[in-house]
Order: sequence, then structure tokens, then C-alpha cells
Amino acid sequence: MDDWATGYVSDVEYGSGYYVAQAPEMANLVCLIRGYLPRDLQRGYTFCELGCGSGSTLSVLAAGDARGRFLGVDFNPAHIAAGLELGTEAGLDNLMLSDASFGELLEAPDQIPDFDIVSLHGVYSWVAPEVKRQIVDFLDKKLKPGGMVYISYNSLPGWLNCMPLQRLLREFGRRLPGTSIDQARGGLALLERLSDVKSAAVQDDNPFLNNIRKASQIHRGSYIAHEYMNSHWQPLYFREVAEDLSAARLKYVGSVNIYDNYPDMCFSEEQRQAIDSMPDPIMRETVADYCQVKLLRRDVFVRGPRRAENDAVQRILSEQWLAMTTDPDKVSLTVKPPRGEAQLNADSYGPMLEALADGPKPIGLLCELSASRGGNRVAPVEVAGLFTATGWAMPIGPNLGTPDPQRAGRYNAAVARHVRDAMTFERLAFAAPSFRGGIPIDGFDALMMAEWLDSAHDPQAIADRVWAMVEARDENIVKDGQPITDPDKRNAHLLERADRFLNGVLRRLSLGGAL
Repeated sequence: MDDWATGYVSDVEYGSGYYVAQAPEMANLVCLIRGYLPRDLQRGYTFCELGCGSGSTLSVLAAGDARGRFLGVDFNPAHIAAGLELGTEAGLDNLMLSDASFGELLEAPDQIPDFDIVSLHGVYSWVAPEVKRQIVDFLDKKLKPGGMVYISYNSLPGWLNCMPLQRLLREFGRRLPGTSIDQARGGLALLERLSDVKSAAVQDDNPFLNNIRKASQIHRGSYIAHEYMNSHWQPLYFREVAEDLSAARLKYVGSVNIYDNYPDMCFSEEQRQAIDSMPDPIMRETVADYCQVKLLRRDVFVRGPRRAENDAVQRILSEQWLAMTTDPDKVSLTVKPPRGEAQLNADSYGPMLEALADGPKPIGLLCELSASRGGNRVAPVEVAGLFTATGWAMPIGPNLGTPDPQRAGRYNAAVARHVRDAMTFERLAFAAPSFRGGIPIDGFDALMMAEWLDSAHDPQAIADRVWAMVEARDENIVKDGQPITDPDKRNAHLLERADRFLNGVLRRLSLGGAL
């Protein structure tokens, strides 16, 4: 770690990632579900992400939503340099990135605009107390009245059984030589050894251990280093965060973990009664966190939220549009909220899914379609919640009209070239202006896009080119954690992926106005 980093990991870069939870329309949807008026984004808006990394989420939003002006701040200059390179290549004139510290932002407040939305993804769990105070001061000075804050953080009491493992990982790792990645891997190796010898404190099914096992395979150590090796890493109770943000006159309105806004999907009747008996909203959320264990809270706060009558909420929700972001053939009508399992009525949900598969639709129309085959008419608040909670669709606000695909097209081509050149697979997304954001993809989709843009439009041609790139790097195709060594099986797998790309990703990009 560097002295200027105040205990935060800075010697290695944080992995890129796109997080749809940060999209402005997600926060607006949460407001509506919870009975509050949404923020008007139609005439343009300003968006700031504090701790943006290389600006991966911001760049997707900037490429997909020309209404917004975006500022990303991260004090690691390597992150900002990488983000500026991609943003310049894609011609994102509505994106600005800065390597200022949060304290430096406060020294020149007139040089940046006031913001409609401020986003903090994870960073509040990682930084020193004085940096938390700087964040609150920034929100107090630069968030507009009625402005929204998205903040995600490791939460208590869910982390109680995991904290000793994180502490051991960091305390042992920091005594090892090498980078923060080397130290994180050393700490993970110690945890694995203790698990193998049946340590009473390091159980094999501990969620923290399982999480970092998966992360180490995908992110090659950078995720673990940034998430868990910081000197000031600390999970937080909801009450602590709510009280901190109250100094900036912010009030909690709801959760981007969408199911959390529907108590009957999360708690038993007895639990709901216990929660509802609490004397104030902060205690209700606190008791809810004791009834349902969660490791990550993703909260929306508003500076001056305004309640709306139920009829107004239903009308505004009916005018909101949804865009399908997953393959229709992957949708199961058996859904699994935090509590129990539900089988959805095919006569009600089938027509809605078929309509969304053909492109974005207003929620009001979907509600009408839900009764077209004799099913029950589903209310707007249920359609909005279920389709976003399951990940089938994302909210895109009122109808966008005719999108301009050029900005998104430049960005998508730049991402595809970057992946092909660097062969780094992170949480990626292609921009889609009709979706006002991005379509999540994986590294193979980006590689195939690069070859498609280079005139390889046949599945076999795409498969052959992708394999040539992988083979040239002396690597292999991996499926279910195992390399595919048989040439015929490898080719069959690549053909399947190429077909999924051509008929899935490209089709969604076309519906999203990016082609």
C-alpha cells in the first residue's frame, strides 16, 4: 500500500466491472416500488460515482444514455488512466474521470456540478473514518434537493460469522512479501489449509470462504485484494450508515436488492409482525437484517423524498418501460425469492415474456397482456418487482424514442478490441441506448463481437478465430472448471457459444438500438 492511500489497497488495480444496480432508473424504480416519486431524468441529469475504479459502469452508462453527464472519481491514477483510454477511444464526450481524492473534491466544489445521482459501490465499507466524513460532506454540498444516492456495503449482522476469516486472511497475508494479490492468495491458502484440517473456526461451508474461492478463479486475486485487504475494512450496520447519511439530510427509501422491498417474499408472518412493531423505520430495517441474513446491502437514499398516492404510483409505474436482458429460453417460471419458492402462472406471465422478447415494453401494456390468455391481471408493482428481482429485465424509464446507435457502437467495438488484445475477462457489458445502459456479457461474447466486427459472421468462422486466439496464447477452452482437450468437443462447445452470441447477444443489442 502507498502512504497516500490511507490504508486502502493501491499497489494493484481493481478489476473492471459493470453493475446494473447503479443505473439511475434502478434507483427510480426502487422509489416507485416504495411509494415515492421518482427523479425526473428526461431533461438530462448529472451522475457521480465515488470510487469508480476504471469507470467501467460509468462508461457503459455514458455510452448507453446520452441524457446523462457522468463524473467518476477514484484516487488510484492507474484506474483513471485505463478508464480515460477506453473513454477516449469510444468518443464518450459525456464522461469525465478524475484521480482526485474525496477530500480534494471538497477543496474546489465550484469546479464540478451539483448532482442528481451519486453512487458508491462498496467503497463505504473499505475506507477510513475520515474518508467517510469526506463522503458525507461531499453529499451535503453537491447533491441536489431530491437527489438520489446508491450505496452498497458489507452489512451486519450477516458478516458476523465471516469476519474472523477475513481478519485472518488479512493479518496473515500482510506479513508475506509481494503485492497485495500475493498476500491475498497467501491468506486464502492458509484458510484452505485450516479447512482441510477441520478447524472449528474455518468451516468448509462458510460463505466468505466459498465467495473468495470463486473470486480467485475469476479475478486472479485482484478482487480479493481490494475487497478484503484494506486496513479499514469494516462491515456496517444499517443504522450506522443511515445515521451517517442523515448529516447530509438523506433518508432511506428502499433497496436495489429488489426482493427486499416485498416483505412477504422475505419473511414469515411472525417475522413481519415483529418488524412492523418497531417504533421507527431505522429499527424496522435493523430488525429485518436480523431476520434475514445478508452479506451486502444495496440501499437507495434520497435527499427529501416525496410520498405519492397509490393511484399516482400505479399510473407512473404503468408508464415505465422494461427491457429484457436475458435469453428467453433461460427463463424459468419457478422463482426463488429469499423465502420459499413460487411457481408463476404461465397464462399470466407467458404473454409478458413473449412480448418482452420482441423488445422493450411499457409495464402497463404488460399488465394488460397478463390477462390476455385468461390469466390473472398482474399489478404494475408486481410486474416491476418480479421482472427486475429475477434479473429477467431492467427498468429503462419512460420510452426513449429512436436511439442513436453510434455512441454505443463505438464503445462496444472498443470493449471488444480491448478484450481481444488483453484477454482479460471481467464483469463486462455492451452498451444499448434503448436500454439506457448495458447488456451484461462475458469475455467470450466480447471476443466473438471483435471477430464479428472483423467480418466473421458464420458460427464456424467465429469459433475458429476464437480458438486461434486462445491457442496462440498457449491456453485452452475451459468448461465447468475443466479444460476441453478433445478437439471435436472443443469445436462443438465453441459453435454452441457462437450460436448463442449470434442469436442472443447480437439480437439483444439490436433490440437495444446498438446495431
